[in-house]
Amino acid sequence: MDLEVQERTRAHYDRHAPADANSRQGMEERQNGLAFPLKQFHNEVKKQLLYRFARDKPRLLDLACGRGGDLHKWVGAGVRYVKGLDLSPNEIDEARRRYQELLTRKPNLGQRFRADFEPSDILGVRDWMDEPGAPKYDIVSCMFAIHYFFVTEAGLKQFFRNVSLNLNTGGYFVGTCPDGKQAGDDEGGSEELFGPFGMLLKAAAPRKDGLTAMLLEYNR
Repeated sequence: MDLEVQERTRAHYDRHAPADANSRQGMEERQNGLAFPLKQFHNEVKKQLLYRFARDKPRLLDLACGRGGDLHKWVGAGVRYVKGLDLSPNEIDEARRRYQELLTRKPNLGQRFRADFEPSDILGVRDWMDEPGAPKYDIVSCMFAIHYFFVTEAGLKQFFRNVSLNLNTGGYFVGTCPDGKQAGDDEGGSEELFGPFGMLLKAAAPRKDGLTAMLLEYNR
């Protein structure tokens, strides 16, 4: 994986990790944002995947977990243990805060659900394995982050090697990513913006279904 791009990605998400006093405050702010309808759609997609493939599974590994935005989905699906990994230490801190806040609101939840969050910058660089003796995972997930590993072919292959190394035989890998072709077909005559992680971002016109399509291309 391109280490320069990786560092820019980490810096970007470290800067954007929220400093919300609580999750309710953060949700109210997001609900007022222009992208809220799109985020609702994304959350429904993730929920349907997790409820279908992760229902009542003992262990789930979430790669590029961000701020732990799928905590309630994991609980709703009956997953018993989750480990989340992310490039950004600040995002990991926020995921831990949200998890502790959830346990405070629901004290009995800890009897049937646990989660750990760890920073990691090696998922597209070298092998990542859990602590010695730990069982493998029934589900490995990566939600709306796989495209970051397409910076190089070697980085993408290493990412999927890490999926394979940590997944039980018969387990599932589930992931989501934007439909680049559809976004490109829908994009029309909009301003081009160079993003912080080596990608060319094109802010597209609204789609007919009410969503906003965006075209992302690596500027190399």
